[in-house]
Amino acid sequence: MTAQGDYDGDFKTDQAVFRSGVWYVKQSLTGLPAFYNWGLNTDTLVPGDYDADGKTDPAVNRGGIWYIRLSGTGAMSAQTFGVASDTPVPSAFVQ
Repeated sequence: MTAQGDYDGDFKTDQAVFRSGVWYVKQSLTGLPAFYNWGLNTDTLVPGDYDADGKTDPAVNRGGIWYIRLSGTGAMSAQTFGVASDTPVPSAFVQ
């Protein structure tokens, strides 16, 4: 699955894929790869800038629970929003 976003905060979209619970990101700022172990194969990807630091946060939705890896701190946020049968729609909001 693809998971594009600006993971390094340089205002450019980084190439990213999600496979077997791992996010593989080629950072446009440095050209170097970054890896994030975050999520399960059955999760729905919902990357976005959830902590307003200008970087895309790896995030997944699993049965109405949003699991977000906050790029600013590396901390995890788990938030219940919606129900298991909902289709999560990540925002394309740009600051």
